[in-house]
Amino acid sequence: MRSILVTLALAFGSLALAANTNDVVNLLEKGDTKGAVTMALTLNTAEAYAYAARATSYSGALQPENERRAIYEKAEDYARKAIQLDKNSGLAHFELARALGRKAQFVGILESLPIAPEIRRELETAIKLDSKLAGAYVALAVWNAEISSKGALVSGPLGADFDNVRPNMQKGIQLEPDQIIHRLEFAKALLKDGNRRTKNKSRQEAISILEAAVKLEATDFWAKRDLAEAKSLLASLK
Repeated sequence: MRSILVTLALAFGSLALAANTNDVVNLLEKGDTKGAVTMALTLNTAEAYAYAARATSYSGALQPENERRAIYEKAEDYARKAIQLDKNSGLAHFELARALGRKAQFVGILESLPIAPEIRRELETAIKLDSKLAGAYVALAVWNAEISSKGALVSGPLGADFDNVRPNMQKGIQLEPDQIIHRLEFAKALLKDGNRRTKNKSRQEAISILEAAVKLEATDFWAKRDLAEAKSLLASLK
């Protein structure tokens, strides 16, 4: 009887952990980043710390620009803790790349360049560990677009290539076709095409992608923001 009770206790404990992790995601989807982080930190698992990193990164968009670097550095700390707990967590490596990418936007050029190779490395690791991590493909496409837009002197040494944008974006959208953010990021990346021969074509493609994006349903707090941005960008291009 005792062994049965122990088994049941362990089973219910596992269910509780899963429910708590799901609750973190639910809070995040509602836009409650603070609540999501607080709950995630009570779990002390790699997955929970990865979601704490995600919630913190997301929260930066809601804060004044002069506060964002510190926010993204905190997200970076959470992601590194997640990797420390489980180096084989694709989600943790992806969230580290996200935090680093956002931090790079708020540091000087000399400080941001050394971050770029680590972002790429973390994204490639995330994909290697979890080939269905759609956001990692999209982020890798964004990385190539951003670095390529800075010119050959920067993109060459870092190994960025605008030709890597489409296949990665298309893979991400294939994995998660209902996510507005993927199409929005695809369009924004295409608008960074600096090739005079293909720039207009990329612009027209971006418009088509945005037209598809605005037809999708916004199911949570962040998707509603993405939808609003997609509509605004589309209107500015027409």
